[in-house]
Amino acid sequence: MAGVGSSAFRRISGISVLPPEGGTTNTPVSPRSTPNPSGRRPTRPISIAQPIAPLVNARKSSGDDTITAQPQSKERGFGLDGLRALAILAVILSHAGLQAFLVDVLSRGPSFIAPLARWSTLTGHFGLWGVELFFVLSGFLIGRILLQQEFYINSARGLGMFYMRRMCRIMPVFWLALAGNVLLEIYFHHTPRAVGEVVQHGLLIRNFCSVSLAFFPESWSLGVEEWFYLLFPACLYLVLRLTKSRADRVFLVCACVFYLVSLVLRIQGALVPGSDWTGGQRCTVIFRFDTIMTGVAAAWVSTEFPDAWKRSAPWALALGLVVSAAVYLEFWRFGPGGIVEAPNSFFAKTFRYSLLSLGFALLLPAASRWKPATENFLHRGARKIALWSYSIYLIHWPLFQILSAAKLPGLEAFGQTVALFVSKITLAVTLSALLFAFYEAPTTQWRERFGRKATAT
Repeated sequence: MAGVGSSAFRRISGISVLPPEGGTTNTPVSPRSTPNPSGRRPTRPISIAQPIAPLVNARKSSGDDTITAQPQSKERGFGLDGLRALAILAVILSHAGLQAFLVDVLSRGPSFIAPLARWSTLTGHFGLWGVELFFVLSGFLIGRILLQQEFYINSARGLGMFYMRRMCRIMPVFWLALAGNVLLEIYFHHTPRAVGEVVQHGLLIRNFCSVSLAFFPESWSLGVEEWFYLLFPACLYLVLRLTKSRADRVFLVCACVFYLVSLVLRIQGALVPGSDWTGGQRCTVIFRFDTIMTGVAAAWVSTEFPDAWKRSAPWALALGLVVSAAVYLEFWRFGPGGIVEAPNSFFAKTFRYSLLSLGFALLLPAASRWKPATENFLHRGARKIALWSYSIYLIHWPLFQILSAAKLPGLEAFGQTVALFVSKITLAVTLSALLFAFYEAPTTQWRERFGRKATAT
């Protein structure tokens, strides 16, 4: 577990904003589903040789291209966009110093407000809360794409197309951010990095079996999601080729295997002396697939049992809010002396993640069906934040490091705190919007070229 002990890593490691292939697909019913008395979608045998042309129409109907310069908000529900915006806001507010900001503001307020400053401690793990929500959302959205567009997993050509589209969606912006972090290390921290270390970061292998991230610490979560995108579809493809079984059954079995193997490995890691829930246990790739698989399982239920998925929305939402809030409160211990962080227990290193992801997954039936009759500026703002979330993720931490070293002239300590906090959030969102418009959106369009070439072939 080398390399996870630094305070910088602990502050930043609660991040994951990888945009899913399906972006913000919110429709809970598979395009190929038709109503039936059992409430389960009609099944059909898998075909290993499936034509490519239908893929284009299927991709458009399922909202495959959500992250574009012109999001079609009227054609999508708001719920998953809202969750995505909530997750990235939790991350950047936490890393911008929300806890210290609240302490300063509340302690200087009227006498009846000042005691509330002690409760600001509860915001300390908002970043972690955000990353777990992102993992579940990624599993749900990618899982639905693989179920609804079986071409990606029942032919080598489809699997290759899936990989190329993911690469075009994720890696250009990631590699740009990696280059920026290398320059930050050289010119800001005066710590040049070895070429081999940079290459390993670029290949997302610095935290596959153990964590060693001396810089660019937010890349740990990118590694978890990218390895999921690589390994899970490949597993589905191989099992389908070997067994000729139905895709929906293979999907569920593979998801369960990934979940159990990852959980068992994390339990085994928790038994190692010196293991820490904030470092290796949370940030090692092979320990974290179960959280994403919780979202994948939700995708399977929503596709196979669409009627039950709809009916479950009210009670699942209530239960999900209770579970996610209860697990978050378990991070803390409350006593006469104040609020302190819970100890590094076996539960914290193992099942806490599983329960938190379950709580988030229970929010999905309601979120996937939430479509406001009319959208106001808050809805539109949340959609924009969701759209820019990947850029926000990549920009905010290097930016915060630079701004934290700056001193604004003419301001006393409290003014510095407020100005710095507001500047961090404002600049992170503004620069991310520019990065999205002039780099992320154009490079995202590269993946459409692969779709058109494959169709022509």
